[in-house]
Amino acid sequence: MTLVSSAAATEGYPAGDLYTPILQWGSEGSGNGQFVSPSGIALDGSGNVYVTDRGNNRLQVFTGTGEFVRAWGVEGTGNGEFRGPRGVVVDRDNFVYVVDNRNNRIQKFTSTGSYTGAHCYDAQFHPGGADGLNVGKLTLPRSNCNLQLDMFAAL
Repeated sequence: MTLVSSAAATEGYPAGDLYTPILQWGSEGSGNGQFVSPSGIALDGSGNVYVTDRGNNRLQVFTGTGEFVRAWGVEGTGNGEFRGPRGVVVDRDNFVYVVDNRNNRIQKFTSTGSYTGAHCYDAQFHPGGADGLNVGKLTLPRSNCNLQLDMFAAL
């Protein structure tokens, strides 16, 4: 996991420039603080960092300085289980929403990992916004799911 300063990311540096990390942690593997295909990142209001770890089918939580706090999830289709989690959003009330990609659902947790529900299916996550629309948005299009979360709202 590598974080660069917001100034470096927004000062008009050309695409492809190398940035000097201000903080980095982790290595490849399945232990605490290790990753296999980390793919989503979010911050809560206290500065904790939430990372979806696709290859290990889990979500890991770190302090803002990279110290491991907790992890939850295993491979599966049950409540609190993941199949390729891709994105994560923490709302203003510190509920954690995880895009459970291959299970085609969004799962909702407390900040300590207690499962509170699967909001709906057929969710769409727009991490990079290839079309320039909905960048960083998590959209749940079914009428009974009337929910859109902004992954940058808690920052």
